[in-house]
Amino acid sequence: MSLGRGSTAVVWMAAAAAFPILSPTLHGQQLRSFLPQAPLAPTIRADPREPAMGGKLMWVADGATLFGTGLEGEAILGASVPLVLLSGETTDRAVVLALQGGVFGRFAMDNRKRDLISSDWVFAMPLFVWRGENWFRFRYRHFSSHLGDEYIKRFATERANFTRDAIGFMAYRRVTRSLGFYGGGDVAFNVDPNDGKRLALQGGVEFTQTTSTGVAQPYWGIDVLVDQDSSWKPRVNVQAGAKLFPQDRRRVRLVFELLFGSSPQGEFHHSTETVLSLGMMIEM
Repeated sequence: MSLGRGSTAVVWMAAAAAFPILSPTLHGQQLRSFLPQAPLAPTIRADPREPAMGGKLMWVADGATLFGTGLEGEAILGASVPLVLLSGETTDRAVVLALQGGVFGRFAMDNRKRDLISSDWVFAMPLFVWRGENWFRFRYRHFSSHLGDEYIKRFATERANFTRDAIGFMAYRRVTRSLGFYGGGDVAFNVDPNDGKRLALQGGVEFTQTTSTGVAQPYWGIDVLVDQDSSWKPRVNVQAGAKLFPQDRRRVRLVFELLFGSSPQGEFHHSTETVLSLGMMIEM
């Protein structure tokens, strides 16, 4: 992934702003915790472009790409890692600086070559403020999308640059032990193509069954995104599944998804699609 000059400048500015907070010399104290073990950098499970680790097999109907309807696959390599616990020792009052990154590669599965359709890259620096089981997230996020070489050759099309940097805010409210709601939005400030719109709003709900069989713990979630650059066409992703062996430190999730609306692939975000997915994800 290559960052443009604007993106690089933002990263350096963020690092410079964080340095007085993170430097124990300037503050005359030691950092509370570096790379804390607690799960202090949450992600939205039903968001199809949140950093994660896993893969999906997808049946695409009314596809956004020139492949149209057919079988596709998506490989997901990423993570959300808490870097520094700035204050607090538990989620009751914790303030956490984290790092997020991921790549989402979409492949055509209906041909032997398994053509790479596109790859989406995400880099983010979120700051989480915890209040009990509720949290607030302030985040810088870079997103760029790149059309696959095989796709370009097959359809004799041209690569389009799609890059954006954004500052965003999200609030997550846990209503009960099982049920949580969230909402927020992003404002992009470095957009390519230059005529791209800059505002996006996102919200959703998550439910996790509090009891489990010891083998599986069911859950579901709904994520909704409306993006000014996609003419406010909503993207809705409904995810249901189960955490397998929920007591283990590294938990595997079996995932079923139905996505409809604007495509999450950056190169095709102006187009709509309907996708049914079966996948497996790993919670680090």
